[in-house]
Amino acid sequence: MAREKKLDDVDIHIMALLAENARISLSELGRKVGLSHVTVRERLLKLKEEQFIKPYIGVNPSKLNLEIVVVLIETENSEKKQEIVNTFKNCPRIIQLTSIIGEYDLMAIVYAENKQTLETILTSCVIRTFPGIRRSNVLHVGTQLFPPFMPIRLQLTQTNKEVTPCNLNCKECEKFQKKHCLGCPATKYYDGKLKDFLFKSAST
Repeated sequence: MAREKKLDDVDIHIMALLAENARISLSELGRKVGLSHVTVRERLLKLKEEQFIKPYIGVNPSKLNLEIVVVLIETENSEKKQEIVNTFKNCPRIIQLTSIIGEYDLMAIVYAENKQTLETILTSCVIRTFPGIRRSNVLHVGTQLFPPFMPIRLQLTQTNKEVTPCNLNCKECEKFQKKHCLGCPATKYYDGKLKDFLFKSAST
């Protein structure tokens, strides 16, 4: 079994420089940390392999006029909490799912294309309605002050899937049939303004 990499000051410096400017070149990174670009590349690969960093494109939700909410959740017990995490970790509408300490034990950041779709998914098919949730609280996000970008996962492909990652079928949903909801972006039924994009699974 391979030993996990231990970070040193150079690794921290590289990560800080990338956080400041993700498009910095290997040569520039090497110059700033005093290493060759080949050595910097090897360190970057190791940091990625050990999951210390993962490059992604941040999307500005305000530019797409997306509705963003924070859902605070209290689960019945640790087993139900883990079941909820396993069920929704690949949900395309959940931008972030975090364990928290305090009055609630889970926090989900969820997006929708409009208020009608947001109302539908919060009452019908997203994490808030899952069995094992004792109670929840929804906070509507206003202007996102800093940072303006969020890791909304987009992919330029099409899908033929009928069932959502949480094992539902939009076609069977009355609100989807009445066009009160745009459907799940991970299925072929999705009819929203992001329909040319699919969301990558959280495991990739």
